[in-house]
Amino acid sequence: MPGSSATQVAGTIDDEPERRTTMSMDRKIRLIAGVLILASLALGAWVSEWWLLFTAFIGVNLIQSSISGWCLMEDILRATKIHVDREHRNPGFSPSR
Repeated sequence: MPGSSATQVAGTIDDEPERRTTMSMDRKIRLIAGVLILASLALGAWVSEWWLLFTAFIGVNLIQSSISGWCLMEDILRATKIHVDREHRNPGFSPSR
């Protein structure tokens, strides 16, 4: 039916901006880790080699997080309200997938 496919297309178009503007926790952590690693490498090259210890610290935390499942950055993002879980942001929201 033409009406039902138009409704599906309209629903898809309406859902896409929400999906593109919302970053998952994992993506935020990867972005922050990447920025901090690049910044600490630049500081290590141009300011002091001691900044490379910060690069190592980030790497150790990423390894620790993959083993234990706990990530300090997740706690920081939630505590500062930079990341709000989807179910907390809109309690009535129920994803279809």
